[in-house]
Amino acid sequence: MRWCPSLLDYAKIRQLVQSNDADERLEAINQIRDNFKNFTDTNKEQSWKDLFTLAKDEINSVQEGAVSALDHVFQYVTDKERATKYLLALTKDKDISVRKEAANVLGTVFAHVTDKEQATKDLLILTKDDYSFVRCDAAQALGSAFTHITDKKQATKDLLALTKDEENNVRFFAAYALDPVFAHITDKKQATKDLLALTEDEENDVRMIAVYVLGSAFAHITDKKQATKYLRALTKDENGDVRWFAADALGSAFAYVTDKEQVWKDLFVMTEDENENARRDAIQALGSAFVYVTDKEQAMIDLLTLTTADDRIVRASANHSLGKVSIYRATEAENKNKLKEELEKAIVYFEKSSQESTVIDSAKFCLPFYRSYYAVIFRQYETKEEIAKNLEDAKQAVEGSESKEKLLEAVENLGNALQEAQKLRGLDEIKTDLNAYRRYCDRTVELLDETKDKAPGAAMLVRRGLPIIDEQIKAILVEIQEKTEELCKETVDTPLEDLGKEVNKIGQGLLLVRDPIGLEKSVGNLEFALSDICNRMGGKDNGEACKLLEKSKNEQYVEDKINLINMVLSKIPFSIKEETEHEKSNGDIFNINADQITVSTNKNSKISKQNSGIINRIHTESTRKIIEILGISFTIAGVIWGISYAILIEIEYPTAMKDSLIVFIFTFLLSSFISARKK
Repeated sequence: MRWCPSLLDYAKIRQLVQSNDADERLEAINQIRDNFKNFTDTNKEQSWKDLFTLAKDEINSVQEGAVSALDHVFQYVTDKERATKYLLALTKDKDISVRKEAANVLGTVFAHVTDKEQATKDLLILTKDDYSFVRCDAAQALGSAFTHITDKKQATKDLLALTKDEENNVRFFAAYALDPVFAHITDKKQATKDLLALTEDEENDVRMIAVYVLGSAFAHITDKKQATKYLRALTKDENGDVRWFAADALGSAFAYVTDKEQVWKDLFVMTEDENENARRDAIQALGSAFVYVTDKEQAMIDLLTLTTADDRIVRASANHSLGKVSIYRATEAENKNKLKEELEKAIVYFEKSSQESTVIDSAKFCLPFYRSYYAVIFRQYETKEEIAKNLEDAKQAVEGSESKEKLLEAVENLGNALQEAQKLRGLDEIKTDLNAYRRYCDRTVELLDETKDKAPGAAMLVRRGLPIIDEQIKAILVEIQEKTEELCKETVDTPLEDLGKEVNKIGQGLLLVRDPIGLEKSVGNLEFALSDICNRMGGKDNGEACKLLEKSKNEQYVEDKINLINMVLSKIPFSIKEETEHEKSNGDIFNINADQITVSTNKNSKISKQNSGIINRIHTESTRKIIEILGISFTIAGVIWGISYAILIEIEYPTAMKDSLIVFIFTFLLSSFISARKK
């Protein structure tokens, strides 16, 4: 009997599907959409047929509702091949609203369709539809589906054509679609030109979205000098909302702009803009830009000046930015005392910002976490109840947000991070984790800043939101795992063997990560280990790898970081092979690690055997003495270097490699001088 209610419920849905009342048919669509994944396979098949039938309904609202529901149910359909055929047939429907909704659904479910080649053709046909509303949704669909599109060259061409469409709403959505796909399009040079052209569009909404996309995609822009010039000009646009988005874009793109000093000045001028949002975002951009400015002392003076402004919003934003700056400085601290000092400053700044602010912001959201983190790291013995209260404060801060569900998940992730933080001991470990938390907090607050979604014409604005470890990211992580294993094998019996093992250990653990903070931390650790390899190697491929690694460190989003790290790992093994072969051809093997110091070269081994093989070929006494002196000095300096490096690493000295090399050079010169005097 327990199954009767469920059976009756589905029977009721079937009655609603066949009802003569349009409202009841709409209710049937809602019921199918919301419950489809829990249906039996038989009921799923019937419900899919019902949706397809309702997509042909004589009432437009029923048609649109039925087609729109397909994107919710498609992934749960048992016969996806037939479902794909049904969906693609709808893209050719004579009814405009059906084609429009079909384009939208196709973009959402493209990863699940079974015939991607035909789906690509049908979607590209929709970009040339006679009706602008269909072209708009086709443009959006291209943006969503681009990574799965089979003909990216044609898709790039068609999407860029839409940026020149005669209808301003089509140009808007074409620009909107460029944001998620810019890194993947095949003609970035033309895309750069077209995007820059859109920033000069006569329509304010088109300029606004183009500015946003330019800031988001700046790392992939081919002409960064020209793009910087355009963004700077847009800070003086006649439209306040365009200036607002220009400030935000400069903050996002600051790591890549070509004239950082002048851009900083432009942003500082904007802190007095008549548009309230432009003022606030200009100050937030200054906080983000601090990492990349050369004159950090002047930058601090500028930000501190803004904390005394008459405008309450300016004061709140300035203190918020100073809090972010202090967290960044904590991640760069040379010792625990300095880290503690910067964390304390950050908490004070965030408290001031929270007191001044009248809206939800990152100060209110991240302040409770940093308070608890400080207490945990520096063993202030904050009780579980106090930590729970701080996390509850963070939850209260997001209570009015439309993204509440995602933000509450973020609070839970931060709570888990606090439990992990209790295990931290070393300075480098604390700094790496704090950097991951900093990035996560800053990214989370993007969900809190919903004012942009309320901007005129920007209701469909793309927001990256929080990272999700989806199938696409997992696929890249699998590649990284394979390449770290290959790197480990290549470093066996080389001076890089220990680092190779460390990189492989981190790589093999990537797929075990379950939350975005853990992913941030693991990727940060991988960057750190790869940096050590870069610092100890040469070669052309290594130079390219190191440049890509630096680019990865500057990337704002972890999804973009892993793509670059994947490329880095493709180049380093070739450089190791090249260097190993070079060493063998020169007869040199030089292996030093912290546990066991071994200095061995073919040349030195000959010297240690009373230089018998060398001296026989030396024709002068003075040359023989010079070689003896250099060999002995090199051996002594190598041993001293190894010991000093091991000690500095043990005490977590921040510049261990650099300072131990100075010891090596000094010891070598001193030993050579003393030996020469004796000789």
